[in-house]
Amino acid sequence: MNNNHFSDVEAAVNQYSEVDSFYQVSGQACYVVIAHFEQTRLKTFIDHLSNWARYSVEVVLNDKKSN
Repeated sequence: MNNNHFSDVEAAVNQYSEVDSFYQVSGQACYVVIAHFEQTRLKTFIDHLSNWARYSVEVVLNDKKSN
């Protein structure tokens, strides 16, 4: 994040029912959001979040965990 608007980011993320998990983390990122969005709704979420934070979107392609 380029600022200290952590409470704004947290309030924004928590407005979306598509968010399954929302973690504060250490390291290069401040947060990890695990969510399932439709394409248009993802754009809305990113546009909203961009008011306070930078983001990276990762897409799961395949579950490689052995059973």
